[in-house]
Amino acid sequence: MTISNIIYSVAIIGAGPSGLAFANALKAEDTFSKIKIFERQAQAGGVWNHSDETRNTPLIPSTSPFKKEPTLVKNGKPMYYSPMYKTLETNIPKDVMAFKNTPFNKEYEVFPTRQQVLHYLQGYSNNVNDLVQYNTEVLEVKKTNGVWDITSTNYNTETPTSEMEQFDAVAICTGHYDLPYIPQVNGIAAWSEKFPGHILHSKYYNDPSDYKDQTILVIGNSASGLDVSMQTADYATKVYRSISSASRMPYAEDPRITDVPKIKEFLPEEGKIVLEDDSILENIDKIIYCTGYLYSFPFLNTYNDGQHADSVLTKGDRINRLYKQVFYIPDPTLVFINMTKFTIPFPLAESQGAVAAAVFSGRITLPNDSTMRQSEHAEEAEKGNVNAEFHSLVFPKDVEYYRELQAWLNTAMDPSVGFKPVIWDDARYELRAGAFDKKRLRLENKISQKLGK
Repeated sequence: MTISNIIYSVAIIGAGPSGLAFANALKAEDTFSKIKIFERQAQAGGVWNHSDETRNTPLIPSTSPFKKEPTLVKNGKPMYYSPMYKTLETNIPKDVMAFKNTPFNKEYEVFPTRQQVLHYLQGYSNNVNDLVQYNTEVLEVKKTNGVWDITSTNYNTETPTSEMEQFDAVAICTGHYDLPYIPQVNGIAAWSEKFPGHILHSKYYNDPSDYKDQTILVIGNSASGLDVSMQTADYATKVYRSISSASRMPYAEDPRITDVPKIKEFLPEEGKIVLEDDSILENIDKIIYCTGYLYSFPFLNTYNDGQHADSVLTKGDRINRLYKQVFYIPDPTLVFINMTKFTIPFPLAESQGAVAAAVFSGRITLPNDSTMRQSEHAEEAEKGNVNAEFHSLVFPKDVEYYRELQAWLNTAMDPSVGFKPVIWDDARYELRAGAFDKKRLRLENKISQKLGK
């Protein structure tokens, strides 16, 4: 399938790792007359821009991708809250995590801190900083008469200015860590109303010392659930962790944490929480939901009403109608970069970006609509038709996907041009294979030190 119109201009939403990587790939094609990145924050880095600013979690429960958290304004500019927390370090070793030809500082620990990753990303952004308009919030992305209209508010001026620009193609590089997912549980809304601020999502968790001498209930045992439970255990009197299945993340036993079943019901009038085995928790000071995020694109007003069969989103647990996790099948001038889970995101953004840039420049031709839909159906069937699993690429599936992208890129016309991403050879495969055990040992050592063993 060829994209019907020649693409001269590309808009990128987001100057985090994904947007920066895609911009580098577009520049390497040396064929686009305009590449522009819209970034709502004051500097590059996306979610790695940490802020101590926090607030009560505004949506409890939070189950719809079409609801937006209320925006708070401070000093005339909207506030953006990062899912980063004060003592975060990566789950991925730096030698596996790095972009192509951009190694991390040799002095950094094997698992860099959030500060070190932000510094790394700011260095990586140097090549494309001239393409970024910072302090600019995208309000609407809408296609009209074959052209994408990007409406935004520019906060760089003394008075916020509304702007509109047109582009031939759009890349959504906003990540998927913005709109919290908090499941509907009997009594949760009433509990939140009776005890304001008692329930929070990990997006609004920051400093573990805030939970000194408290009894904490952490919901979830993926990356943030494991981190938050271990960190608060350093200060809390007691930490419970509500889980439904084994974690897919590096895990180490911590005797300070008691695992319990899922929550069955909140009983706010009695101050009790009923678990699925009918046991009861009482006197809980804080409940921290580490239940992940919904895919949400509040600015995307084309193909995204949640009603028709090709809507980009329906329930928010996946993005619909994607070919090879990147191209929106009904209109491949719309792409999504780095929306997968359980992958190595930085080099993946470069691989996906290199393929998308080659398609936009015409060096790679997409299959026809029917073939792309068949590919999506095959991917759904492989995942058991479970929407929440559609973007999950647990090792070694992630490496298989990187290699598939590379094979696709190798078919491009004039292979001498374009961005050359990381090659996932056997040596790199082994690095990826060992990453899990490295992190598990790191966690075990930290727990032993805290217990004085």
